[in-house]
Amino acid sequence: MNYRIISSFLVFFSAAMTFALPSKAGSIASVRVITTTNWYTCSTGKSLEWIYGYGNMSYTSLNYAAGCLNADGSARWLIQSGRECEAGYDCSQIMPDTYLNESYQATTGIYNRYMPTAVVGIDCTFDGDAGWTCQRLEGYQNTTLQTVGATELQSPGAFFRDNNVDHNSIMSVSNPIRPRNNQQQGVLDRAFLCAGSAQFCQ
Repeated sequence: MNYRIISSFLVFFSAAMTFALPSKAGSIASVRVITTTNWYTCSTGKSLEWIYGYGNMSYTSLNYAAGCLNADGSARWLIQSGRECEAGYDCSQIMPDTYLNESYQATTGIYNRYMPTAVVGIDCTFDGDAGWTCQRLEGYQNTTLQTVGATELQSPGAFFRDNNVDHNSIMSVSNPIRPRNNQQQGVLDRAFLCAGSAQFCQ
């Protein structure tokens, strides 16, 4: 798994917070508070979802992250999925138009989002720059994730303007899950796909 997108997103996120999310070609980020999903529920009152990506002359990426956080910064569950493609390689195999394709129902606050592959981490501890470690990982394939919230996805600038939410906890959800063993590594490899050279996708 390549973690270039994480550092790129955090640079973009920092700029967005400093400059009230200026327009930056090739960068996307949307976030909202959610109350429940069709995969897992959250009773802590601290659950949210992100969609974020980055593109330039060298590569393109698109990622999804959601989490149910505890008061101490740990997570009851995390949902993550990601794609990266180096310029000059065929992105369509790993990042088709259907990847993270979503529909929104304004009356119910529901997003239905197609997830060709995803990983769910259960009982996770946040280790700062090292990311998350989880007691258990579960892989999902070719399914729809349904999330429920009071609002549509917003830009980070609008989100933090309208919500009293801790910045650090929001950012932590997008940090990578690190494998504890070979079995977990396999689950992660199926959730995060990369098209490119061996050096790019290492």
